[in-house]
Formats: sequence, structure tokens, C-alpha cells
Amino acid sequence: MARFGGRQAANTGAFFIIAAIIGPEDLGAASIAVAIAVLLRGLVTRGLRDYVIQSKTLTTEITSTAFWTNTLLGLVLAGGVVALSSLAGVLFGATSIISYVQVTAGVVLIGAISSIQEALIERDFRHRILTAAQLVASVLAATSAVILAIAGAGGWAVVALSFIEALGMFFVVLVLGRWRPAMILNVAQAREQITFAMPIMLSATISGGYMRIAQLIVGAMVGVNAAAQFRVGSQVNQFLTQAVVSPINQMLLPTFARSKAGADQKFVKALSVYAAVVCPVFLGAAAIAPIAIYEVMGAEWRDAAVISSILCLGIFSSLIGPVLYPLLIVEGSAGLAARLSIKGALFSLVTTSIGAMFGIYFAAVGFVARGAFSIPASAFLARRVIGVPLRATVGAIAPFALPALLMSAVVWGGVVALDAAPAWVRLCAGVPVGVLIYALSVRFIVPIAAPGAYGALVEGTPPILRRFLRARPKGAQI
Repeated sequence: MARFGGRQAANTGAFFIIAAIIGPEDLGAASIAVAIAVLLRGLVTRGLRDYVIQSKTLTTEITSTAFWTNTLLGLVLAGGVVALSSLAGVLFGATSIISYVQVTAGVVLIGAISSIQEALIERDFRHRILTAAQLVASVLAATSAVILAIAGAGGWAVVALSFIEALGMFFVVLVLGRWRPAMILNVAQAREQITFAMPIMLSATISGGYMRIAQLIVGAMVGVNAAAQFRVGSQVNQFLTQAVVSPINQMLLPTFARSKAGADQKFVKALSVYAAVVCPVFLGAAAIAPIAIYEVMGAEWRDAAVISSILCLGIFSSLIGPVLYPLLIVEGSAGLAARLSIKGALFSLVTTSIGAMFGIYFAAVGFVARGAFSIPASAFLARRVIGVPLRATVGAIAPFALPALLMSAVVWGGVVALDAAPAWVRLCAGVPVGVLIYALSVRFIVPIAAPGAYGALVEGTPPILRRFLRARPKGAQI
């Protein structure tokens, strides 16, 4: 949690500062180049890395073959990016993208070289090394990038944010990992590794990078400025996902694996706790993020402010899946979970493309429209595979989603009503009021309206919060 949360906090803070300094045009061109690099990096940071981590036994031949295979793949991808950089300039209508793309290709190669080293560290449960490396690299990159932006480097500050982070991570891991590959490349072993790795690479790239792909779609169809607005607007959603959603998701798989309860009980209980935490965070952000972006960064980021609200409201399309997927893996249906995730991402990209035909706001709406596929598909699988009826799924979400919607509406109304007041006054008033509304609703209304969901929340929260929630209400059994 510290590793990804610290990285996201440093990157988000630096990104907003840089965006406010350099403006949409420079940010849009550079962020498109970074998006291309980040997508391709997924092909070298997953797959072969997973093969090394899950291998029952490791030999020098296996690890060295994985390293050189991954490095060669990184060279091919980076070389391809450089060779096709002119095409990116034509596709996105900005010649400045060409040089940005050529430099960010190095991010792909650096990721390929350090990936197997990181896998060995992770396999040995030396997570503190990776946490330290990520934090050092992120802080160094964020500081350097902001300095470059202030110095007038323009879009190169955005490129530096990704490039310096990748380079810093590489050097720290190289020093602390203390592993060096042998000059061994077994072709038969490489073929076996690639066969294992390919589905993971593709799944991670599509399902994990569809926000970046959506940005590229917006850039190609609407323009570089629109890509910048979409990127800034999506940063709020991305930060909340990494800071709140990802830590919960990381805990679900081992929790499900250890629990002796039935699959249906585990799903309903986890979904209740997940909805209780995620709904107020994202719906609250939907109300206050626009004013924060608009007032702090300036009127030129008006579109980004609106997009941030649209994307945060789209949390409803991602409520069931993140709880269902790890449970399907535990129940032996990992392939089904992966296929559902990929199909949902592809559906989102299609609807984003359709929306982009009508402008940037419609592109954002199209992106969150994946709920038209993911919600019914996830609910159907929960009923068919786990045996949870739709009524129980809705009953786990609604008791927390409705108070969160009320909170968001009240906060938004208050922010609008206090339009004449400074932004910091509206934010300082809106946040505590929203928290109070949600907390009181959950404490005094949910136990009466949905005792089962409330009981699941009480059991799933840390002891310090149980003092506020108190004892489980009568009848709160799942």
C-alpha cells in the first residue's frame, strides 16, 4: 500500500503543478507520448515477471533466460516506438509529439531491464526494498519535473516525470537487489515462458491500461488539447483508485482464500464493506474535485474539472467487478474473471470512441458507460457462479450508495450556493459537511433500513471505527 500510495501521491501532486504551469497544449502532446510508453511498458513489466514469481523452483537458467528475453522484447518495442514516432505526430496532429515519443521509448526499455530483478525481490518477500525504491524514484522524479516546469521546459517536464521515475527505480533496485543475470538464453525455456506470459501481458495491457487508451482515443479524435483535459480530469479518478481501491483489492484475494465461509457469504459481506468505503470517496470527489481543479489551476482547465466529476460518478460501473474477480479466482474461475475484465475494458473503449465523435464530455460519458456491460455481466456471474441473487447484490450496495449520493448532492449544492465565497472556503465547508452527512446516515439510518449490510460493515471495519458503529444491530446476519 505504501509503495503504490506514495508513488501516486507524489506523481499526482507534481502532475497538477506541472499542468498548471505549462498549460493544455504542451501537456497534451507530452502526456500522449507518456501514455504510449506506459501502455507498452505493461508488456514487459507483466508476464515474464509473473512467470518468475510463481515458479516453484528457480534456476540460473530460468531467471537469466527470463531477463534476456524480456530485455530483447523491450528493445524491440522501444525500437518500434522510435521508428513509428513520426506516425504518432501525424495521427495526433502535433509534430512536438515525435521527439517526446522517441525519448519516452526509453521508459519501456528501462522497465524491461528492471522487471525480472523486481520479480526476484518480490518473490523473496523483500517488499520493503521495492517500497523504498518506488518512493525514492517517485520523489526524485516529481521534484525534478516540477523544477523543469518552472524553468520553462514545457512538455519535457511531463516526460521527465515518467523517465526519471523509471530510471531511478532501475538504479535503486540494481543496487539493493544484488542480482546479476548470467549469459544464458535457453530458446526452449524462453518459448515456454512466453507461452505462459502472453495472455497475462495482453490482459494487463488492455484491462489495466484502458484509461490511457481512452486518452489516446480522445487525442486522436478530438485533439491534443482535449487529451490534456481528459488526462487532468482522469488524474483524480486515478489517484483515488490507487490510494483507496487498489489497497482494498490487494487484501481481498488472501482474505477470500483464508475464509471458511461460503462463497456467497464472502461476496455479500465484502461488497457491503467495499461499497461503504468507495461510494462516499468517489461521489464526494465528484462534488468537490471540479471546484478544486477550476479554482486552483485556472479557467483554461474548465473541461478537465467537468470530466473529473463525470469519471468519479462512474464508480458505479466498478463496484461489483473488483470484489467478484478475486473471488472467482479463489473459486477456480480465474479465466472467467480475466475474460470479463477484458471485455469490460474493450466495451469501454468502444463507447469512448463513439462519445468522442460528439466531443470531450461525451467521450468521458462514453468511458463510464462501460457500466452498461459490466454491471449486468458481473451481477449475472455472481448469481450463476457464486449463487448470489441480484436482490442480495443490490442490497449490499444500495444502503451505502444512497447516503453517498445524498452527501454528494448536498455538498455540490452548497458549493454552488456559496459561489461568491473563495474556493478554499467552499472546500473547507463542503468536505466536513459531506463527511458528517454520510457518517450520520450510515450510523443511524442503515442499521434500521439494512441491518445485514450494516452488520457486514461492522465486522469488516478496524476496531477503532467499531466504537463509532457500536455493536451489530439485531438481525444483522448475512
